[in-house]
Amino acid sequence: MPPKRARTDSDSSPSDSAPPTPGLAPAPQDLSAAFLNLIPAATQQSILLAAIKEHPDIYALALSAQAAEIAKHNAKREDFSGYSKSVWRQINIEHRSARDSKLYEVAWEVSSEVSNTLKQSILSKVHKESSYHTKRSALETIRKIVKSCMMCELPYIDRGLADKDMLELYMAAMWTVAVKMSEQERHLFLDDNPDWEAKCRELLVFWMGNEQLGILEIAKFNMRMKEFLMLFGITGEADL
Repeated sequence: MPPKRARTDSDSSPSDSAPPTPGLAPAPQDLSAAFLNLIPAATQQSILLAAIKEHPDIYALALSAQAAEIAKHNAKREDFSGYSKSVWRQINIEHRSARDSKLYEVAWEVSSEVSNTLKQSILSKVHKESSYHTKRSALETIRKIVKSCMMCELPYIDRGLADKDMLELYMAAMWTVAVKMSEQERHLFLDDNPDWEAKCRELLVFWMGNEQLGILEIAKFNMRMKEFLMLFGITGEADL
């Protein structure tokens, strides 16, 4: 009986090879994302339009998903009024008994917290698809926060809350919410807030008396307030 030939690597069959290491192959969604990142936006649009022509149901699914997203936002009613109260307490109560040296130390911290309240706690939750209640609450709350900041009388903190950067933030925050309202929602907002113009002009009184602002800066804020009021159909002169 002839001796058996020694086995070589060339004799291996695919079934004899080691199984692939699990986890090395990318997931299908990862492949899709990587593929899309390689394709220019214009090409993606062309491919999508061609796909819709061949499969009209794709468009119907997209519309359905969009409608569901809008319905979700409309169903969610955010109430931000608590933030105006917390900012007022922070400005008028928490640091009321502090010495000037301590007020100097916390001035930047207070301004930063107010900024985060406006940006993260309020503006990040307001979308065009949000309910009218959410937008109304956001705009009313922002105005109250701004007024509280402008009325602050604590040394150092008052200057920090009324410097140019903070005033820019206040105006931008109010504008951001207003432009996310539809024209009909802005009209409804005026019906719910008949003294809105007077309240906005009140803010201008604080700004025009701000010693940290020059004449040109005051004129700029005056013009921005005028443009803001025009969003609501209020076309009277914004200056006082």
